[in-house]
Amino acid sequence: MLTYRMNRDTPMTPQRMGAYIADFKTKELPRMRKLYDYYVGRQKITRRTGPEGKPNNKAVHPYGNYITDINVGYFLGEAIAYSSSAPEEADEAKNGTLQRAAAAVRGALKKAITIVTGKGLLDTLQEINKYNDEAAGNAELGTDASIFGIADELVYIDKDSEIRFTPVDPRGIVLIFDDTVESELLYGIRFWENVDILTKAHTEYAVLYSDIECQTYRHAGGLWVAEGEPVEHHIGAVPINPYYNNRMGLGDYEQILSLIDAYDSTQSDSINDVEAFADAYLALIGMGDISFEPDEENKPSEGEQQIRAMKNNRVLLIPEGGDAKWVVKTVNDTQQENLKTRLAADIHKFSKTPALTDQDFAANASGVAIKYKLMGLETVAAKKERAFRKGLQRRIELICNVLSIKGRKYRYTDIAMTFKRNIPANFTEIADVLNKVGGLLSKETQVGLLPVETTYAEERERIKAEAEDGYSVPTADEE
Repeated sequence: MLTYRMNRDTPMTPQRMGAYIADFKTKELPRMRKLYDYYVGRQKITRRTGPEGKPNNKAVHPYGNYITDINVGYFLGEAIAYSSSAPEEADEAKNGTLQRAAAAVRGALKKAITIVTGKGLLDTLQEINKYNDEAAGNAELGTDASIFGIADELVYIDKDSEIRFTPVDPRGIVLIFDDTVESELLYGIRFWENVDILTKAHTEYAVLYSDIECQTYRHAGGLWVAEGEPVEHHIGAVPINPYYNNRMGLGDYEQILSLIDAYDSTQSDSINDVEAFADAYLALIGMGDISFEPDEENKPSEGEQQIRAMKNNRVLLIPEGGDAKWVVKTVNDTQQENLKTRLAADIHKFSKTPALTDQDFAANASGVAIKYKLMGLETVAAKKERAFRKGLQRRIELICNVLSIKGRKYRYTDIAMTFKRNIPANFTEIADVLNKVGGLLSKETQVGLLPVETTYAEERERIKAEAEDGYSVPTADEE
């Protein structure tokens, strides 16, 4: 993954912005396009050529699609849960000395600033997430990150003054960071191309985002020309938010493209051999001189007539000393199958993605055994989680920046995120564990161990409501 850096004192001009876009198109975009091609099945084998008249099958095996979908489904198949254990609110009076000291430095405050934390912030965030279909957006970001090694979203305020965030194609995003150890995002560039449906004319546009404003540009005559005036975005930071797949910014199948190509080629060659066997030649030995040249009236030759008669009658008249046999290419099927098996195993091994269709994967396996087989997938998911969490924290920070415009201070660090793996649960095994050690654990911990979408507080309220309604579940002694 390519990373751009510049000194924060260096001015960002249209010429410099254009240079970043051109460099990105030359160095990074080809890599991203190739990775996307392998996700949708446009692989190297589809461009293979062969001798005319010979079989040239091009069997595509979309391992990239499989690896990404399995990884994203396991990592983000369950919606991310948000929580906060902070108190409801802490206003200026509660903060006391620090708030008053800050007020003395800034001058007289006309009204107290309320710091919204705890459930107040959580409820607001949940409403914003619901409005933006956050779970679906996260899955799309996870897919982009799995393919390209990075995903991007744009945070903005819509025409109804609502806070919005939406994934944007990382193939059209250039990020520029400062050159300090903090690596702060200084600018974001989003570029795209419009094609007129009638004239087929191509026009390229770009939007430059800083921490304060955004400016639209149009590419004309080799120059980037500003369109209109800069617009303040009120986000409080660069509104493009990156999500990395891992520390190196690598896609999930980026390092095994050669193995995928080898598997495609080997499988295609096997199909070619099968077709070549079907197109085998029949050798007739000692059958005399048979002509296949048509006569003057362009009628079938004597040889063609004899062969047609043999096919219709299903009889061969072979003279003494003659023979008939098929001329075929000897195929070492065992060697080919062993090679394909090794290639498939290496693809799963080095991508750390299990072959879920393997009949031995989960046959009569316990929960612990299945987790052991998923250890590679879990290792990848743990790295994804650490990287994705940073992106979510910055998203919440940007949301809090916008909310603070209304005069209330929001503390984004009070929000906690919980990721849950999407894996089939063994209820019998969990119930057995709780039955054995339940007395050593609190009710809240026991509920937390259950693979159901609920909390201890919710269950406590439900049990209380059922008791008030006179509903109860009979025990074994009462039956």
